[in-house]
Amino acid sequence: STGIAPPTDECEPQQTPLECEIRLIRPRWALIMSGTNDALLGLPLGDTYRQELTAMVDRVRELGPVPVLSTLPPMVVPSHTGEAGETRIAEANQIIEQVATDRQVPLINLHAALTAPGMVDQGLAADGLHLGVYGGEGQPDIMRGSAMLTLPALKYGANRRNLIWLQVLDRLDRAAEGK
Repeated sequence: STGIAPPTDECEPQQTPLECEIRLIRPRWALIMSGTNDALLGLPLGDTYRQELTAMVDRVRELGPVPVLSTLPPMVVPSHTGEAGETRIAEANQIIEQVATDRQVPLINLHAALTAPGMVDQGLAADGLHLGVYGGEGQPDIMRGSAMLTLPALKYGANRRNLIWLQVLDRLDRAAEGK
């Protein structure tokens, strides 16, 4: 974790946000989807991104939960350096897949799910960066819209991601319990 977020009364001053969250909620699994902003901002990927992601996976594992990596969603806007968004996302996703293999952690291929036939705008909102939500971004309760798991709603990125992550957590729990 980067330690960017300010500490709260629940966090120890020396804890990173990642360490604090894990200490407070003690999850069995930790879903990790990180890198979209790196791709957008034109930050280095390659070895730098691989090392940071590997360190995050290792730290989560040290703290107790099983890390679960997710590929990044599509990005149709160019990066701040002018490079095509999908080129940057493809590079990041290749690294995510390599880290999942190297560290032997589960991988969710969210990118594949959002680029599947039938998805609205590859699961993206009008800005081409954030996930789209059933009912649109202008609705009064966007969180409620993203929690809809009906067939029409699952054509939108946030809704599809939420269902996939719930399904993955269920499968992981069943596997851990030997079912």
